[in-house]
Amino acid sequence: MGYYANPTEMASSRKLNEGTYEELKAQLQDGELLGGLYKRPMFMNAILLYSKREFDEFESQLPLGLKRIGFFAVPASMFPDYVP
Repeated sequence: MGYYANPTEMASSRKLNEGTYEELKAQLQDGELLGGLYKRPMFMNAILLYSKREFDEFESQLPLGLKRIGFFAVPASMFPDYVP
């Protein structure tokens, strides 16, 4: 399943230093979730990277033309339907 947000809203969140999934998670503060912003030819994806599997799934698409814009610390309220 995927959890998506408004790309503009995600881009206004705190940007994280790039790293592995574990390094990115270590940069989060209480009440924050890991978001990834990616660009496809026709649109942007603002995705909740809630697991290493989800992270790997998006990162594996980089050689296929997906472009990573960045990783963001997003407030949990941005994904009200997400239940850890």
